[in-house]
Amino acid sequence: MAPQKTQVTERILQEYLQALAEEQESPSEERAKQLLISYAEFHFRTRGGSQCPLCRASVRHVLPVSVTHKDGKKTTFPCLCQRCIEAEKGEAESIEIGMDGVSYTVKHRRK
Repeated sequence: MAPQKTQVTERILQEYLQALAEEQESPSEERAKQLLISYAEFHFRTRGGSQCPLCRASVRHVLPVSVTHKDGKKTTFPCLCQRCIEAEKGEAESIEIGMDGVSYTVKHRRK
């Protein structure tokens, strides 16, 4: 069976290029999150998703995830599903999602 050819529509490409054009030298946390989500969606529509390395669930937005644990240990994953990100939040000091200098951090909230 031949691989399915993915078509990049003009709208998808426009959204991606617009996100890149609006990028500032050091984007704010919210801007970085928006840019990464736009990139991940573009990547999904052109190449497809992946699987979570922890639970093997489907992952639509494939972005590298770096988890810093309370003991200082740092673990990096190529991507994580939302359920595993939430599970890591309970054990982590912070979770950084992103790549190439554009990232956003999810910090552990102590009760």
